[in-house]
Amino acid sequence: DKTVTFGYRIDKIPLTDSRPDDFDAFWEKGKAKQAALPLNVAETFVRELDDAAISDYNVTSASIPEHVDPAGERCRAIRLFKVQFDAPGDKRIHGWLTVPQGEGPFPAMLVLPGAGCGAIPAPVEHARHGYVSLMIQIHGMEVDQATYKTPEGYLKQIDGPPEEAYYYNVYLACAQAVRYLASRPDVDPKRIATVGASQGGHLAIVTAALCPEVAAVVSGISYYGYWPLRDQVAALNKAKQDGRDAPVPPPFDRNDPRQHALSYYDTANFAPLVKGATLMGVCLSDTPSPAPTVQAVFRRLGASRKELVWSAGTNHDFIIPFERQAWEWVDRVSGYERRGQ
Repeated sequence: DKTVTFGYRIDKIPLTDSRPDDFDAFWEKGKAKQAALPLNVAETFVRELDDAAISDYNVTSASIPEHVDPAGERCRAIRLFKVQFDAPGDKRIHGWLTVPQGEGPFPAMLVLPGAGCGAIPAPVEHARHGYVSLMIQIHGMEVDQATYKTPEGYLKQIDGPPEEAYYYNVYLACAQAVRYLASRPDVDPKRIATVGASQGGHLAIVTAALCPEVAAVVSGISYYGYWPLRDQVAALNKAKQDGRDAPVPPPFDRNDPRQHALSYYDTANFAPLVKGATLMGVCLSDTPSPAPTVQAVFRRLGASRKELVWSAGTNHDFIIPFERQAWEWVDRVSGYERRGQ
């Protein structure tokens, strides 16, 4: 047996609007709390990496090729730091910071991790491309602990007050990370990008929504988007129904405490606030980030410059061609010339 799926005029399919009336006010209140909190930055120099060391680190620690995008490489030496700063929820956020060799100010990049709780790689390739780059461990833990324990409440859906959700302080910590980058004298605050895939793609969109100064966004296989459809599909699967008679757009019940709480965290509801040029990637066979949910986020984007890249037959994968297109995208927005151009 074979299963065939197709989409007809998918950009015209009606979308459910689950955005709360007080969505903007809710997050403006959170941002005010975040902005009033001193950064209390601590930075520790770790080491310098030359071009060969960067290539070796890519393979041994970052799971990417030695030269993922040769046309965009600009710096043959970088400096690596550990950084810490305060964030809402009594958190101390830890991250890897990489700085290109040479005179700034440079464009900057906030690199956001995929789901899970563990050690994170340093964004050394990002600095080789000429960006002051910060990758944060979003749970308030060190970047390179020997062991990690998943925090209580992480990825759990709540049915209580929205501000009690785990991601509340995570989102504000990401906004605090942008604030930290913008405060650095070696960073051009008008050229900051947020990038990531899966949870990182979700957080890249959310952070750009909370921080309208973000100029560029790369969101691969964005997670946590368009919950009305996710809930509808889950209900159909539980009932063993094929969905041919399911209502379009999917239903949403504001009186359902769980759906109400989730609506404050749905990536699709942040999307209208994004102003920076945004590139999104979607896998057509994606289980954790179903293609219709990513496309719904894309359609809702407030950015005047946006593009969605489709990948057929892939399921939540790392795709080298998309990576190279992402580098080209951010370079164009940041005003960087590439080799051969």
